[in-house]
Amino acid sequence: MQRIIEQIQGASFSEEQNQWNHDEFDSFLHPPNEQFHINDPQLRLSLLTYVSLSAHSSEATYDAVHRSIKECYPNSTMLSFNQVRNWLKSLSGILPLHSDMCPNTCMAFTGIFLTLNKCQFCGKNRFQKSQQGNSFIPHCQFVTLPIGPQLQALWCHPITVAKLRDRLRRTHKALAQRKTERGIQDYYNICCRSEYLDLVESGNILDNDMLLYVSMDGAQLYRDKGSDTWFGIASLIDFSPEIRHSREMVLPLFVIGGPNAPKNYDSFLFPTFSHLAACQRKGLPVWDSSTDTEFTSYPWFAFGTADTVGMTELNGWVGHYRRNGCRLLCPMPGRHKPGIGVYYPAMLKPDGPHIPSESNHSDVNINHIATPSSESYYKKLHHVLASPSVRQYEAQRRDTGICKPSIIEGLSKTFPIPGCFPVDMMHLGLNLGQLLVSLWQGTIEYSKDDDPKTWAFAVLYDHQLWQAHGAIVADACLYIPTYIESRTPRNPAEKVLSGYKAIEYLLYIFGLCPALLYGLLPSDYYHHFCKLVFTF
Repeated sequence: MQRIIEQIQGASFSEEQNQWNHDEFDSFLHPPNEQFHINDPQLRLSLLTYVSLSAHSSEATYDAVHRSIKECYPNSTMLSFNQVRNWLKSLSGILPLHSDMCPNTCMAFTGIFLTLNKCQFCGKNRFQKSQQGNSFIPHCQFVTLPIGPQLQALWCHPITVAKLRDRLRRTHKALAQRKTERGIQDYYNICCRSEYLDLVESGNILDNDMLLYVSMDGAQLYRDKGSDTWFGIASLIDFSPEIRHSREMVLPLFVIGGPNAPKNYDSFLFPTFSHLAACQRKGLPVWDSSTDTEFTSYPWFAFGTADTVGMTELNGWVGHYRRNGCRLLCPMPGRHKPGIGVYYPAMLKPDGPHIPSESNHSDVNINHIATPSSESYYKKLHHVLASPSVRQYEAQRRDTGICKPSIIEGLSKTFPIPGCFPVDMMHLGLNLGQLLVSLWQGTIEYSKDDDPKTWAFAVLYDHQLWQAHGAIVADACLYIPTYIESRTPRNPAEKVLSGYKAIEYLLYIFGLCPALLYGLLPSDYYHHFCKLVFTF
């Protein structure tokens, strides 16, 4: 891992120069000082046809439409498929890089693995003979969409530039309030975070820099076919929260085709972070269409986000099922049942004579738990890396919750670890909803010698009561304010096991259940539940 980080730290644009054509690479280093206009009706026709067909049709379909239009209108200057694709590449900044990978998706042949010809995990060959049999071609490749040209493209229209200045405007307002006796009064997203404002005031983050957060996740593309495909995207904190998550503002970073989940994620992430590191070291040349000026921007890695499984590959920590598996790397140790290796964040010491030694620690006071500082993180990381043997490494990994350095260590402009790896609020709400419903219904996994009928909190265990509760939830949707544009909760008795959405759980658990469970849950459990609702 250390060698990968060192390669990222010294990254240049060599791979981009090798794969992009001369005009594309020159345009990246020297952005053209001109706005894009789509005033030509033939160009507009070409673009609309391409976009309309791209989702479900092939290149051959576009060519067939192109031939039909040329036949009916011989004077038409409609672009060919390759012409319109190249035009869109220059407009959007989507200039792909292709890298070889194992056919089983074990690893990518990038960075320190660039010269290998076989997969280190399954032994599959990197190359295969071409159909003609006179050359060798890669078995499989994945695509990386470098962030630099996409960021440059955003500055090519004054309307987008104005949207990019939202963070700068709010930062100046927060800094002005910070200097007053009352301090910051209007808290607004990242712009009011002291860590961020310190970086701005110290001159590390400049006005023309851009702040990214990177997200990655896996998905099954087919219902009955293995296709563990991984995607990476980036969003800009420079946009206001109201638009930064909209589809047109999301920037694609990579696509790793299946059929399996990668075994060495860092090798797949290497091209993305190597390119970003080069942009941070050398600076990204940008032309501002709103002022017709050129400047150099240094894109910052602000946050890395993923679900619990994906985050371990990004931050290098052990994951939620280990003894010190807190997503924020807090020092609270978990507990596990005898014979079961999965740890759970139980604060109270279990009762009984057969408590495993790793779970026999005293009750944990939540008020004494603090997120570690960056200095504390690096101290723990140093202990892990200094382990003289495998056995000591495993012990240090268990005690610290750290497996290895994060790949973002190779970047020169990042928010400090561990603060750059925030919580996952979407899955938190989703998981809480699933857990609470299973507790109230008495369907959560339990031991053979346990009986959910005896659980005081299983107040929806009775089938008829559960059905009546679900019907009330469905009827309550009529009274949810119409300004809430998200999906209102469906009847949980009918739909909670078939794709109940995170927003449905949020409205159901935290909006309706405080009223629906009043007088139903025992007072001590209801009081505890209301504390959760208040905190969330």
